[in-house]
Amino acid sequence: MSSASPSEPASLDERVDAALDTLNQCTTALEALAGRLEKVEKALQRTQATQEHPRLYRFEEYQASDAESLAQAHAAIAQRWTRLAAWVAWFVRTYRLAGLIPACWPVHPLLVEELKAFRVAWVRAWLDPQAPPTAPVAFSEQVHRFRERLRDPNWGTPRCAVGESHTAEEVDKTFQHWASQQAGATTFALAVHAAQQLVHVHVDTGQEQS
Repeated sequence: MSSASPSEPASLDERVDAALDTLNQCTTALEALAGRLEKVEKALQRTQATQEHPRLYRFEEYQASDAESLAQAHAAIAQRWTRLAAWVAWFVRTYRLAGLIPACWPVHPLLVEELKAFRVAWVRAWLDPQAPPTAPVAFSEQVHRFRERLRDPNWGTPRCAVGESHTAEEVDKTFQHWASQQAGATTFALAVHAAQQLVHVHVDTGQEQS
């Protein structure tokens, strides 16, 4: 009984066609992979942009249902105040605002609101994938307007309760002087404590809050 003859080797044209088919399949797979990676990257950018939601700085909206959640809320508030304070230090140093923003800014509600708003705007300008390319420029323009408002006595130069101004132009305007003022640490601690006291403890009635 004779054995079957081996198959004929593929011609050069057939091998080229097969290689081209394989190459096309690889190209299609790579394009699909690139598309999926692009979607993942955009999703990651959106996540990063929303990790710091503006409501994180609305401390009066915190709620707690028990002592444990109250402690967690207090810890979160302290953490976010610390984050805000670190950013304010960068903001004051970078934009040379030490002569206009007092070290005791944490106990001046108007300044706190302004600085929280600028923090949120800065995060959005740099992290939001939907933000226009001009967003960082617009942020700097808003800082210029903010500086002019601080200089306008009709707008209200921040003053402590005792009436002592911390924004007089004749004081040392260097950032080192600003950062070293005891009023900064003291009023920061007071502001964190005050924000934590805004947390409401709700008695669990078995009903979910809307």
